[in-house]
Amino acid sequence: MKVYFDLSEKYQNCQEPCQKLDDGEICKKILRKYLMIILNYFNIDMKEIKNN
Repeated sequence: MKVYFDLSEKYQNCQEPCQKLDDGEICKKILRKYLMIILNYFNIDMKEIKNN
């Protein structure tokens, strides 16, 4: 998933609680947003992930 974290530097100083990643800090809110975009792109249902 590292490919999707190229924006992390832009959000290092954000006010949201941040999550440490290998390539810097990124807001959890931003992270969730992009994860949902990725999941929607691949048409993956969150419930399916939780069940597996």
